[in-house]
Amino acid sequence: METTVDILSRAPCYTGHAFGMLSVPCIPRQDMPRNFYRNSRFSVSKGFRGGSGVISPFGEYIAGPVYDEETIAYADIDLSDADKGRDAVNLTGINSRWDLININVRQEPCESLVSREPVERPASESKRINDLEACVKQLEQKIAKLSSDTRINI
Repeated sequence: METTVDILSRAPCYTGHAFGMLSVPCIPRQDMPRNFYRNSRFSVSKGFRGGSGVISPFGEYIAGPVYDEETIAYADIDLSDADKGRDAVNLTGINSRWDLININVRQEPCESLVSREPVERPASESKRINDLEACVKQLEQKIAKLSSDTRINI
């Protein structure tokens, strides 16, 4: 659990060149729920040890991680560190490739919910579907007749 929280917290800070704040629960063993489901996180040893801290835009801890105690992590940050990280990967300057990367913005509003109600088909489409179903039934009858009339000698 510690490794997972560590990796999943530091990586976005590093790739996004942003500061991160971790607030991870710390539950002492004696306060853990008893008689809980066996497959829950409560049954994992050291499952809730904490790990709160502050992460820099370079993926390094500025404060913490703090384990095995309930506390608040404090850190002084330098906002220019975020700019330094962004300067290393210049996505809007000389390294930008607008022939490869394109961002399209929809100007008109769009409906976020789509109705799941059945769509009524036009009469012409319904007739075509009925005609095709009738044709399939006729073909099935012909196949059945042919297979009953045909005798295979081996």
